[in-house]
Amino acid sequence: EICVGILGNIACFPATCETLTQNKDLGAVLLLLLGDADPPTLLETTRLLLTCLSHKDICFPWLERIRQHTSVCSSVSFIMSSSTNSTPLLPYTLHLLAFWFVKL
Repeated sequence: EICVGILGNIACFPATCETLTQNKDLGAVLLLLLGDADPPTLLETTRLLLTCLSHKDICFPWLERIRQHTSVCSSVSFIMSSSTNSTPLLPYTLHLLAFWFVKL
């Protein structure tokens, strides 16, 4: 959770986000983290993905990874069905879905 949160913070800078984006293994791990059961980890993972998707020049490799990663849909579906409004995870996930649908 803490490591992903730190990555989310430094991904605010386009050059750093581009460097993170170039690491395909990191991208795969982040998408796998969407299947984690720990809400703080899920929150930080969705925040990092949102940050990367918000950079116009960097979002396309992430969208391609999301398209290719078979467990993303089931992970997001689980988050949506089991989250409550009392945590910021649900709004972050909805925002992430909105990005995917707009960009795809």
